[in-house]
Amino acid sequence: MDLWVAGDAQNNLTVPLNLVERRSAGQWVIQNTVNAGVGENHFYGIASEGGVSYAVGGYAPSVNGALNTIIERHDSSGWTQEVTPSPGKQFGNSLVGGIAIVGPSDVWAVGAYDGPNAAHSLVLHRCR
Repeated sequence: MDLWVAGDAQNNLTVPLNLVERRSAGQWVIQNTVNAGVGENHFYGIASEGGVSYAVGGYAPSVNGALNTIIERHDSSGWTQEVTPSPGKQFGNSLVGGIAIVGPSDVWAVGAYDGPNAAHSLVLHRCR
């Protein structure tokens, strides 16, 4: 059984960076993910199924910038950033907070984005 955890790490000198660890052979092993922006990078959820994992969250493309959505996919080739919408860019933050792999080609993610007057739900679906 694979066990994965996702979040962020900060050394008080830099902005937070994505952090993913995988339990392997009785030890936690840090994974080399993509840090998309020069600002903050946060993962809020992770799911793994059949040798494929997805980590989700938000990243700031600039220091002190608003968060954009981020989904990273891991397979035998390593971590790659997926293309995702960030509908709240003009008003504030967009982020993805949870993900579920329903089948080999069926992935759902949920989050939120800032609108002109309130936060809105964000639901993303990917089928291959």
